[in-house]
Formats: sequence, C-alpha cells, structure tokens
Amino acid sequence: MGKTSMIDMAGHRHGRMTVIARADGPDKSCVYWECLCDCGTRKIVRGKDLRKGAIKSCGCYRDEATQWTTTRTHGHASKGQVTPTYRTWMNMRQRCTNPKNQDWEHYGGRGIRVCERWENFDNFLADMGKKPRGKSIDRRDTDGDYEPGNCLWATQREQCRNKRNNRVIEWRGQKRTMTEWAELSGRKHATQWLYRRLTKYTLDEAMAPLTAFIR
Repeated sequence: MGKTSMIDMAGHRHGRMTVIARADGPDKSCVYWECLCDCGTRKIVRGKDLRKGAIKSCGCYRDEATQWTTTRTHGHASKGQVTPTYRTWMNMRQRCTNPKNQDWEHYGGRGIRVCERWENFDNFLADMGKKPRGKSIDRRDTDGDYEPGNCLWATQREQCRNKRNNRVIEWRGQKRTMTEWAELSGRKHATQWLYRRLTKYTLDEAMAPLTAFIR
C-alpha cells in the first residue's frame, strides 16, 4: 500500500499539466508520469509531486511570474495581477502558440503568428497603447499576423464586420460588407432586407434603393 502505482493518474489534470502515461524515472522507488503542459512541453514528474500540488506546470508558470516581476515598471503586471492590456497580450500569444488553447484552430492552427517584436510586452504597449474600455484587439487583414500596422483596438460591432465569413459587395466603385451597405438604408432589420433582395434580383436591381446614398 502507499505506492503511487496503485493510482492510475492518466488523464488527470494538475494545474497546467495533463497526465499522459506512466514513465521511467531515476528513482526506482517512485512512480513517474509523463505529462503534457498547456504550453505544449512534455515533462516527466513524480506522481506524489503532482498529487500534493508541488508541480503545476513544466516551468512556464514560474517563467511568467518572473516576467511579471521584471516588467512591473510599466505598471501592467505585478505579483500576478495584470491589466486588461497585459491580459490581451498574453491571450493573443496563447491562441497563436498553444495547441491546447480553445481558439488555437482559428489562429495558430491556420498559420496566424505574433510578430517577433511583440514577443516583448513593452514593444506591444508602445505600438498599441493601453486597451480602451469596451474594445479588444482586432486585425485589419484577418489572414494576417498580429503585428504593427495590421492591428487596432476595435469594438465588438467593428470586429463582427471584419469576420472572415462576412460577405463583401463591390458596387459602383465602392466596396463594403453587406451589413454596411444595408445600414445605409436606415431600415429596421436592414441586413435581412438586403439579403432577400440579393437572392431575388440582379446586383444592380437589389442595390437600386441605395443609389441615393452613394457619393
């Protein structure tokens, strides 16, 4: 009794670590497990250290804590307490670098990267400024990377207009999303109204009611 071999820890989660399978270790009197950290690093650790909470990550948590300490001068991270701007920066990097992140498939999984300059928070802050209330980071080119010139602070409404699946309509020399064209009409449920017209008429016929709004 008392041997950790009596407990199957495979699949259990401890902090940022998910146990994968039994593994060999240097101390034959102990049971070791191979674990996968949320950052993607694999590490072999003792079962008893996992159970008592002595190990919660591969070391990345400690590195982040150190980074918070060394970057306190900008006032955005201190003793694990972070500002919305710093949290935005961390989340941006996570969804582009961590396959375990719930948003990975829409970012890192399809090749979206954080530029080298923005691997440093001070540079990100210098380029973007503080996160305004009610806004979040957005990319002008949704297939482009997180980098200066392609990012801005945007409202939720602005971000919705910039989604990859938005329908863009070019008419009479102007290019807008269907929602932006529809809003020119001032109608209630304007997007639905324009969508129905586009399914029934040619482009010129569907857009005809908006002629007066073209400059």
